[in-house]
Amino acid sequence: MTFFAHPELLWLLSIPVCLAFWEWVRKGHAIVLPIDHQNHKSSIWLGLLIHTANMLPTMLMATAVIFLARPMTQTPPEVVRKATNIQIVLDLSGSMDYSFGPQNTSGDKPFLRIDAAMNAIEKFVDYRKGDSFGLTAYGKPFINWVPLTQDTSAIKYARPFMTGFLGSTRTFTALAGATDELIERAEGERMIILVTDGESNSEPDPARQVEELLTRFADENIICYGIFISEKEVPELERMLCEQSGGGLFNIEDEMKPDSLDQLFARIDKMTKVNMKLKESIAVDNFKPFILPTLIVLLLHVLALFGLRYTPW
Repeated sequence: MTFFAHPELLWLLSIPVCLAFWEWVRKGHAIVLPIDHQNHKSSIWLGLLIHTANMLPTMLMATAVIFLARPMTQTPPEVVRKATNIQIVLDLSGSMDYSFGPQNTSGDKPFLRIDAAMNAIEKFVDYRKGDSFGLTAYGKPFINWVPLTQDTSAIKYARPFMTGFLGSTRTFTALAGATDELIERAEGERMIILVTDGESNSEPDPARQVEELLTRFADENIICYGIFISEKEVPELERMLCEQSGGGLFNIEDEMKPDSLDQLFARIDKMTKVNMKLKESIAVDNFKPFILPTLIVLLLHVLALFGLRYTPW
């Protein structure tokens, strides 16, 4: 369905209509020439063809008016995947510098827990195209290193800076900071993915912090998933926080293969509910149906100028 952004301009179409009518009925200025006194064969079709050729400029004027009125159309509504805002909270405490499995990256350099974590995170963000990702790095302090963005290369570019380990572990303080980042986004689902290798060991009141976080998660519709990279027992407060938010906390031991982290991220992706939304139709320009007819009329007018017209005298 086509409509016009400026329908008030369509009255200008009356001008080319009047000009076309005048071109059809006018007789012109009769000038007697010697050739007029000879006998001529009547040709109705030639006269019709010449009149039509003379009307081509008025047709071009009509298309110009249509372009000025700006034809529009509505795009059809469609169902699209609703984007998720995902804040990755990455532990950079000293223990993340420990080796992870027997694999080496190059030469004698050990494959560290932080290497395995960043490899899995990069694959995860590549897989979930269309979602927004942010990165919070923490130890005792926390840094919201990458703001929420759909440019997943920002996570990869942050990797060289994920080597300055930040001392002891304050997981719940970092989660509160990540929550602040998420609630600034009014649209889309909200998720936190915690990657850590130890319990929060330097918080002033961890039990109270967990209670406050669960309240905020419920109020702001935030789901928290956790990945625990250690041979130690999964810390109870972290497990309770993730599970009661609607997510879960998963454990990976050091003797497992490094790609087990990839498998866990894939599992989290499958557990995440895919939400769909109806994308409303919008008005867009619709010049395409008028371009080809205009070009044809213009070409015919140029060809008619080579001789298909009444003589100017």
